[in-house]
Amino acid sequence: MEATAAAIQAAMHLRMAGYLAVGRDKDVVRFADENPMDWLARKPENYAGVFDGLGAEGLPEGSWYFDLSDRTLVYRVRYGRAFAADRDGKKEVRYRANVQYGDLGPGLRGVKVMEFVPAKPYRWNID
Repeated sequence: MEATAAAIQAAMHLRMAGYLAVGRDKDVVRFADENPMDWLARKPENYAGVFDGLGAEGLPEGSWYFDLSDRTLVYRVRYGRAFAADRDGKKEVRYRANVQYGDLGPGLRGVKVMEFVPAKPYRWNID
């Protein structure tokens, strides 16, 4: 899961570099609404597709999917014994692009923050 998230982070930075190279730096704020799997040259085999918040419950553990209802990329945890589930008992991690464009200093605007991060913290219970 974390290796895939790191690959997506790298793809996000490469995409941003492409935007910067052609003077489209303001367009990077749109990353927050895109499906991050579209940034990869090849989607992982365990990527199940796009869902609207419903219908994803039946996906197998170890699957990724993009949730249109909140624009997050979700990983359904495969080896969940050591995973601390959320309040609803769901064993999943939701990732999103965090992109902030704005003032960098006097007369200078640009990308302030660009990261692909979990939407809320998660932890593994390792003894």
